[in-house]
Amino acid sequence: MCTLRQLERTYSARDTQPYLTPIILYGGMENVSSPAGWNGHAQFQMQVFGVLTGAHTDSTTTGYDIWGASYTTVSSTDYVIINNRALPSHVHAETTGENLFGERYTTISDTYYTYGGMETRSSPAGWYGHETPFTMQVFGVLTGAHTDSTTTGYDIWGASYTTVSSTDYVIINNRALPSHVHAETTGENLFGERYTTISDTYYTYGGMETRSSPAGWYGHETPFHHAGIRSLDWSAH
Repeated sequence: MCTLRQLERTYSARDTQPYLTPIILYGGMENVSSPAGWNGHAQFQMQVFGVLTGAHTDSTTTGYDIWGASYTTVSSTDYVIINNRALPSHVHAETTGENLFGERYTTISDTYYTYGGMETRSSPAGWYGHETPFTMQVFGVLTGAHTDSTTTGYDIWGASYTTVSSTDYVIINNRALPSHVHAETTGENLFGERYTTISDTYYTYGGMETRSSPAGWYGHETPFHHAGIRSLDWSAH
């Protein structure tokens, strides 16, 4: 909620046009300036209360199944504030688990997210009743993600292994989907046998998928098509 806290009108020595003096900020407030002529007003400043300056989440999850396997995940999430919205920027997670056969593992992972400051998107003509295409600014657009992970495990027979992996993501429709996973695993058993496995897994996704709806679905008189994950085509066919 924007509250106009103070409008002090003063005059400069060089001209006779009034202007508004800056407002001193304290904790929990932020100055927001308007361009001259915005909504018919001369340039002014106002204080915005309740500006989000930070966020953090700590969480613990425990689970088990009917076969005796159990796990515990402790995670912490840091956020970046964009347009007064808290968006996750770093997730640190540590998971420990074991099963009925005594096999145990620990996974430590860090996932990082990056965002673009602003993105302009266009709508097709007729979207939401607009006769002509229009553009809008979208804040906090996800632009990248990456995960680094290390898993160590062992069993009651003395076998152990360590897997170090990194995951890159492709961003589709503001969602992070894995595109490449690189993993290196080293292990050994009680008899001194050792092994190393290096793997690279690649994932590809279709840009668009066309699906049809039955006639009359959601008020449409005729079936229409939409693009699956990237965009929507609202025109009826």
